Amino acid sequence: MVRAQEAGDAGAEAMLHVALAAECVKVAIHSPAEDRGPWLQAAVENARNAFAARPSSLTRQSLADALAARAAEDVAEADRGFGVGWDRARRAVAPIEMLALALQDGGTALALAIKSNPHAVECARLIREEVRQLPDLATPQQWAVVRAFDPGGVGELAGEKAKANEAARLRNEIQRKLDPGDGSAITAAYLDLRLRGESRKATTLYGEAAARGIPLPEFGEREHGAAAGLTEAAK
Repeated sequence: MVRAQEAGDAGAEAMLHVALAAECVKVAIHSPAEDRGPWLQAAVENARNAFAARPSSLTRQSLADALAARAAEDVAEADRGFGVGWDRARRAVAPIEMLALALQDGGTALALAIKSNPHAVECARLIREEVRQLPDLATPQQWAVVRAFDPGGVGELAGEKAKANEAARLRNEIQRKLDPGDGSAITAAYLDLRLRGESRKATTLYGEAAARGIPLPEFGEREHGAAAGLTEAAK
C-alpha cells in the first residue's frame, strides 16, 4: 500500500513537472531574446525532475523537447543563419523539428555546430534511447536527428521503422487538413518525403507552404535547391 502511494505520488510529481516544462518552453518561444534563456533553463530543470521522478517515454520526450529548445536558442545565438530561421519560425515549428531540418546535411557548419552543442547531444541521446525502446513508433523527425549523430545503428533503425509508421503518417495528414498552417505538420511531412527519397516532392511541399505565408526556416531547404523560392515567398 505504501509503495503504491509512493508510486502514485511520483507519477503525480512527474506529470506536474512535464506540464511546467511545456509551459516554460511555450513562454520562452513567445518571449523576446533577452528573456528566453531563463525560461528555457526552467524548462530543462522541470523536465529533468519529471524524468527523475518517473522515467518513461513521456518524461523522456519532455526532456528531449526542452533540451531541443535550449539547443536551438544556443545555436541561434552563435549562427546567424539559424538565428534568422529560429526568429522567423519558432512559433510555428517545434524546436526538435527545427534541429531536424538543420541536421539534414550533417557536414555543414550549422549541422556541426548543433552536433557539438551539449544540449543537442543529450537530446539526441534521449531520442536514440526512445527509438531503441519503442522502434515501431519512430518518426521522420526522430530519424533526422538520430542519423546525424548515429548514421548507422540506431539511425538506420529509426529510418526503417519511420518509413513503416503508417499511423504517424496518417495522424500528420489529418493534422495538415485540420490546420493547413501548422508548420510542424508541414515539416514532418517534408522530412517523411526526404526519408522516402522523394526530394522533389519534399521541395515542392516546403516551397508551396512558404509561398502561402507559413513561417518556415529557410535553412530547411537551403541545401536542396529551394532557397530562392523561399526568399521570394518571404518578400
